[in-house]
Amino acid sequence: MFKSVFRKFLFSYLLVSIVSLIGISVVIGYFYQEQAYNQRKAALTKMAQRVNELTDMLIAEEITGREYMRNLRYLETEERVKVRLITREGNERIEGMPDRNTPPYPQGQFFRFERTGEMPGPGLDHIITRDTVSEVFQDKEKFLVRNIKDDQSFIVLGVPFKNGGDVERGVFLYTPIESTARTIERMYSNIGFTFLAIVLPTILVLYFLSKKFTRPLVAMSTAADKLANGDFSHRVNVNNKDEVGRLADSLNNMAERLQQLEQARRDFIANVSHELRTPLTTILANTQGIIDGVVTREEVNSFLKVNLEETKRLSLLVNELIELSTLEKGKMKLDKQITDISELVSDITRQMELKALEKNLRLSANIEEGLKGNIDKNRIRQVMINLIDNAVRYTPEGGEVVVSINREDQYIKIEVSDTGCGISKEHLPMIFERFYKAGDSRGSGIGLSISKLIIEAHNGRIWVESEEGKGTKFLIIIPL
Repeated sequence: MFKSVFRKFLFSYLLVSIVSLIGISVVIGYFYQEQAYNQRKAALTKMAQRVNELTDMLIAEEITGREYMRNLRYLETEERVKVRLITREGNERIEGMPDRNTPPYPQGQFFRFERTGEMPGPGLDHIITRDTVSEVFQDKEKFLVRNIKDDQSFIVLGVPFKNGGDVERGVFLYTPIESTARTIERMYSNIGFTFLAIVLPTILVLYFLSKKFTRPLVAMSTAADKLANGDFSHRVNVNNKDEVGRLADSLNNMAERLQQLEQARRDFIANVSHELRTPLTTILANTQGIIDGVVTREEVNSFLKVNLEETKRLSLLVNELIELSTLEKGKMKLDKQITDISELVSDITRQMELKALEKNLRLSANIEEGLKGNIDKNRIRQVMINLIDNAVRYTPEGGEVVVSINREDQYIKIEVSDTGCGISKEHLPMIFERFYKAGDSRGSGIGLSISKLIIEAHNGRIWVESEEGKGTKFLIIIPL
């Protein structure tokens, strides 16, 4: 059911949203219901206090019984509440109050309460129970909901009033719960309608958001499949600036690098094939000529010398391939020892002077003396010869190659710069990749790859700075 990321996103968002909305609705409903009951309780409490005040005024003969009853009936009619007054002495009537049977006063407004007898008043014991009255006369205010029948419920409030230290009387009020219940029902209906009004748009919004979030993932999955099948030309078109966008950019960069490496691999195979074919063809032709007697005895030595040079070229190429494979597997063993690197670089520069002079180049050195480090001398020599040889090869006649070495903090810094043609920006990021050759450069394209691996094996770093038409600078740092 949830095999796709889109469905997982959509279901998770919907679940969280609906559960949150239900939780919020329940909490709002609960507090609204509590507030409705609390407001009703406050109104009834205020009314009970008014009844007690009227009773005190009646006893003090400040008002007549008729006025007393008229006020009670007004309160009952206005608030839709029934009022009952119970005294501790069990008085059936209060002095100054008309007889309860005298019209137009309703029967049962005041009644005698005896703890051992039945509570008087028609049906009253079903609403105000003896236990409720007992608790009120124990100085406990009671507020509760009583269900008389399935379709008849009442809110009941009992308020004790003291005279001295004892409860003298209790005022009991009860009212049908219908009005409050209707208010609460309307509230729940409003919450339900609001819930539906929010949920339906939320589902649509979450659907489109899930689509938006998963669309780049689907695109990246498609791109990854194409990469796995060897199609490095496919790119992910994602404009997001978030983590998904950065992941898409990384995937595109990986595809770009894989495409460049694949092209470099093909070029390498073509170049190596050419490099192998040319000397092999020369060796084969010369050897066949000697065997067939086409080559004269005087020419045999020169043909053999050509074969020897071509064999050396083949041997060098094969050795480079084997060395690159060894370095990439991390199996290279360094023969490190404390070496005067300044002296080593000076010796290499002097050795390369002849090759520079052959091209009418100036090869100069700017070397800080006495810099020593724990290095593999032969490997560093290999790197320096490769860098200087490349600089000489790609610098036109009359140009200059400068080799410098100095100390920077805890590192030895080596620079090989030239005034050659430079390297274009498109080639710079790939210059140290194996098999990669910039432009029409000759060679196998693995010399710089080997140099990079050697420097990294020394815990150092090598990089290149170049501007097309102005020259190139290779930089190396090696820890002391």
